[in-house]
Amino acid sequence: MNIDLSGGLLFPTEWTRAALVLALMSTWVVIALFVYLNRHTRKPYFYLWTIGWIFYSVHLASAIQLEESPDLPFLMMARRACIGIAALFMFWGTFQLTYIPRNLRELKLATAMIVVWSAVAAYWVRERLWITVPVFFLLGSAGLYTGLIYWRRQQRSHGTKILGTGFLLWGLSLIAFPFLDLSTATMAIGYVVSAVLSVMIAIGMVVEEQVTTAEEAFRVMFDANKDAVFLVNLWSLRIVDANRAASKITKRSLVELVGCRFPEICPSLWKDGSPGTPNNEKTLNAICKSFMELPILQAGGEKILCEGDAAPVVWQQQHLLQVSLRDTSERKKVGQGPPRVEELSALGLLVSSVANRLNNHLGVVTAYVQFLSSHPSADEKTRQRIERIGKETSQAVSTVRDLLAFAQPSPPQREGCDLNQLVSRVLNARIADFRMAEIQLEMKLESALPRAQVDTSQIEQVLENLLNNAVEAMMGRTEKRLLTVSTCDYEHAIHILVSDSGKGITPKDKEEIFGPFFSTKLQGKGAGLGLTVSNIIVRAHGGRILVESTHGKGSTFTVELPLLPCKLEPKTPPTPAVQAAPSTGAGRRLLLVDDEPGMIELLNEVFTSEGYTVDSALGGTDGMKFVFSTTYDIVMLDLNMPDMDGKTFYETLRTAKPDVARRIVFMSGDTVNPNARSFLLSTGNPWLTKPFAIATALQVVENALRQQTESATALL
Repeated sequence: MNIDLSGGLLFPTEWTRAALVLALMSTWVVIALFVYLNRHTRKPYFYLWTIGWIFYSVHLASAIQLEESPDLPFLMMARRACIGIAALFMFWGTFQLTYIPRNLRELKLATAMIVVWSAVAAYWVRERLWITVPVFFLLGSAGLYTGLIYWRRQQRSHGTKILGTGFLLWGLSLIAFPFLDLSTATMAIGYVVSAVLSVMIAIGMVVEEQVTTAEEAFRVMFDANKDAVFLVNLWSLRIVDANRAASKITKRSLVELVGCRFPEICPSLWKDGSPGTPNNEKTLNAICKSFMELPILQAGGEKILCEGDAAPVVWQQQHLLQVSLRDTSERKKVGQGPPRVEELSALGLLVSSVANRLNNHLGVVTAYVQFLSSHPSADEKTRQRIERIGKETSQAVSTVRDLLAFAQPSPPQREGCDLNQLVSRVLNARIADFRMAEIQLEMKLESALPRAQVDTSQIEQVLENLLNNAVEAMMGRTEKRLLTVSTCDYEHAIHILVSDSGKGITPKDKEEIFGPFFSTKLQGKGAGLGLTVSNIIVRAHGGRILVESTHGKGSTFTVELPLLPCKLEPKTPPTPAVQAAPSTGAGRRLLLVDDEPGMIELLNEVFTSEGYTVDSALGGTDGMKFVFSTTYDIVMLDLNMPDMDGKTFYETLRTAKPDVARRIVFMSGDTVNPNARSFLLSTGNPWLTKPFAIATALQVVENALRQQTESATALL
């Protein structure tokens, strides 16, 4: 074994090879991600970046095999050409990202020049620095250029910051690489750094694409709003953005509206306030009141009467005022306000569709965060960053869940429940969060609490929202942070009380806290739907939420649920143990049916690692071919697919192969939808709500296998 005494440390040459393998694997993670994003977003820069990173991976792969003959001219030429070509495709992809695409003929010409230069340098120049420095500098510059583009957008999201930092550091490491000494220690460290930065780029890209998807969904809903909506800069009163209805009501194009001063279309502002003064928000709020009419000046000089409202918002890290206006002329013609039921129904369907798509992607992100956090190559700082991404993703999941519950309230699916156990389960899952926030938890659960008839998942959602608000209220307090959760049976109702020692609620805010999109949190820290959704859920149970608060001394929220007749389930003595399903999937065959390649790839990896034999089908039509040709112990089936949805798939099997229909485990990103939930309950089959934890998926499948074994044993 060759030994290199670098820095006085023994460093085996095998470590360099291991570091190279790690760098290559992380590079292929980035390539796989770009292939997936290119397929689903159809953005041209992903296609060009994919080719660039493939050439870079070829360079790394050849480095693994060609350490024995590093000075062979042809190999030197090929490896340096791969780096140069990777740089060109990286540059061209970033040009596409910035909407300044270059002609592909220029790319072909530049590629030919790189190949010619690499041949000249390898066969005639034969000087290591002259051969290596230019191509690594070119690739490093591509990384720096891409990093700067994202860094300038850093106000958008954490993903943008991670991407910008990852590309910048990757570019700098590539520029510095040719100047490193050739010791095994230095080379190995360089390759490990490259691997870590590649993973960082992949994580940042995943988070950034989720934000982009959310922004696209926001734009769809923004333009779908029938009210004219203007986003106005509070200082200059210039319009930053507007929707299609705003263009229609003012008879101006969006290009004409953006940058225009709002008083130019609302002359009342010239009389009530002067632009550029701190009282603009007060002025707009005073004018834009519901049922107070104000004239709007159209492009042709005509005036129409409108009414509206204004509310402060944060959009792309800017503090703006959202002004919503509606034409009152149509209402006057009919003598009443326009019906909004149809609009809300359409919004509910749109939110449901978008949420299902987001939950599919968030499910993949959540699972990969779990993989990466336990990866042996991740150091403590990297793990902390990954955990931060996981927490941000959990917040996104919670926001999507509340938005779904608000847009499409689902009637409670009641079942007998021990509320003390429910409260304990939710609190125990949050112990680590409370400890980190230095919050002391007290539980006072009444021992003889009657069983309740509730929808357990909905009441858990209510409790989670109240706990989130309590924790937020106590953050920043230097005094003792005390969270008290108690239950009691009082006046024919069960009460769940959540008390905090936070800042309390002002009398004015107390009147509005249950209204939609109202929040006392910092801008960007909450969607303002938690209490609204909780109130909707509790009222659907026939109960109510009460609040008591003294400003500066804390608050107490009381969930009051009526006592309904609840059939007690008799406790049966334990039955003799039967042969249970194995804890691993050895000898078990599983079919995955989903239209999301990312979800299929993830679940395939998870269950294969547990010993299952896994087949995958991209869509219901493809999956139907598998179930009629092969016998499966479990079929994991997505509920929402374009070609054949999960309901049709299940109904077909229930008629043709009922034994297989009973082995289905459903997956869905929208189990709040009343129709979907009703169908899932009617089947009696287990289901997973996306995004779900890897451990949860494994446990649900294992439980389903165990039930199959018990049923088979009972028939013997």
